[in-house]
Amino acid sequence: MIRRNLSYSQGLCESPLTVAIELAEQPSSTLIVSFPAPRSDNWLEEHSITVTPWRIAPGLQAGWKPEQSGATQHLEFGGDPLE
Repeated sequence: MIRRNLSYSQGLCESPLTVAIELAEQPSSTLIVSFPAPRSDNWLEEHSITVTPWRIAPGLQAGWKPEQSGATQHLEFGGDPLE
């Protein structure tokens, strides 16, 4: 889930693209992922990334289990957003 309207700091590329991920049906656990790139609808037209399952896989590898109830987990990427 990505916030529908960007915040002021997101529009100015001052904060990273952050998404909340959970199962569409029967959500139990949430994974919050921050990427080292701005939102694609930023006002400065800076390059962004596309969020795909491939980019979320490290959360599963780190032990996030979307079907099990539990605390929200966080995953933060650093470095080049195009990697």
